[in-house]
Amino acid sequence: MSQWQIIVPVKEFSRGKSRIRHNRRAQYAGAFALDTITAAARCGLVSRVVVVTDEPSLQEGSFDAGTARKLAFLREAPEGLNPAIRYAVARLGHTQPEDRVGILLGDLPALRASDLGDALYAATEFPRSFVRDAAGTGTTLLTAAKPSLLIPAFGENSAAQHEALGYVELRGRFGQLDRDVDTAEDLAELKPEQLGHHTGAIMTVRP
Repeated sequence: MSQWQIIVPVKEFSRGKSRIRHNRRAQYAGAFALDTITAAARCGLVSRVVVVTDEPSLQEGSFDAGTARKLAFLREAPEGLNPAIRYAVARLGHTQPEDRVGILLGDLPALRASDLGDALYAATEFPRSFVRDAAGTGTTLLTAAKPSLLIPAFGENSAAQHEALGYVELRGRFGQLDRDVDTAEDLAELKPEQLGHHTGAIMTVRP
């Protein structure tokens, strides 16, 4: 089975998750990213996770040794989600031009490695594919058979935009892969036992 390079873009924690009205908003943003990256690195189909971030505290030392071995960090990407993704994809195109590549958004605190593995296995059938978020309008995972095929269109109504670009929607059951968290209401819809270690730890601490 083909191995995947997974790119996870992560905004600086203090600027992330602005729709979560909470005094620990930055902590939540950080925990979501840590849990998402950890799940991706633990996926057997993933050979490397490229973290594109301007968050200085996000380092290899933020993770256990097994996870850290699969990580690479890009810190000089341009501002904006799509420009940052395009920069990372272009870098992969130079170094790993034939590798499968996926873009995984860093706000999936209930993601499990097996969820991602099931989606990536399904994605190998298509040159380009995506997973729609639970709300129905966004995208949580975008994939391509090689970097040169990947064109990101994240933002408002990204699912429709990616479909218009020729990405095939993956319609299988992929656990919590579609459950991105943008608001406190999104977080409340997840059961405590579904959350990753870092997010679950914050949830158990009273404000």
